[in-house]
Amino acid sequence: SSDLSFAIHNFIIGQRALGTALLVLAGSFAVNAIALYWKRKPPIPLPFLLLPLTVCVSLGLKTHGLYAVFWCTSAVMLGYFVLPWRTAFFTSCGLALWFTILIYRYVDAIAAARYFAYACVSISAFNFIVRIIHNLQMRLMDQIITDPLTGAFNRRHMTQSLAEAIERNRRTGERGGIEQLAKRRRLAPRSGRVAMLRSPQRGGGHAVFGERAGLVGAQHGGRSQRPDRRSAPREHAGLRDP
Repeated sequence: SSDLSFAIHNFIIGQRALGTALLVLAGSFAVNAIALYWKRKPPIPLPFLLLPLTVCVSLGLKTHGLYAVFWCTSAVMLGYFVLPWRTAFFTSCGLALWFTILIYRYVDAIAAARYFAYACVSISAFNFIVRIIHNLQMRLMDQIITDPLTGAFNRRHMTQSLAEAIERNRRTGERGGIEQLAKRRRLAPRSGRVAMLRSPQRGGGHAVFGERAGLVGAQHGGRSQRPDRRSAPREHAGLRDP
């Protein structure tokens, strides 16, 4: 609503370029919001929203001068919400430098110096917070996909890896080892160890059959050390590499 009101105001005072850019920005956000409301994928990729926002801030600095400086921070920090960490860092630095040049040209040198110092402090603080959150997510992912007793990968990791292997085999047309064994009927669905693994309540009602299997696998496989988290599937924590 604020973008729409600013757009109407700029059309009234004769700033058609800035008004049009604000309408495009407001329309982009509205289209994505409607798609998210109906639980659909946003038709406009979120990183592309940085382009109209940058155009709006640049035209605002040229038209309104010092009043448009307050828009610069939102444009610089938006990248951390829609881009991977490294891309967001370089994008925010580039935008901060671009806005500093525009402020120096259309306002004055003192305002440009103050804004540049503020942007540097803000970007540094954002990067510090992002790194802390990423480290916490890495520790949480280790706890999710590894067994605390042995350090080996647990059932969650096995389920995800098996799903990925089946999907990969479906795309390539190749048969995996488990599928070939199943085709040859070497593993019956209700017999032997498979039936034991499918029955968590067997054995006194203690639901630790997966942990026992993981312990045996770790002992025979020599997996006493904690696995490398870089080789683990990252979909469990919904992470993006910073």
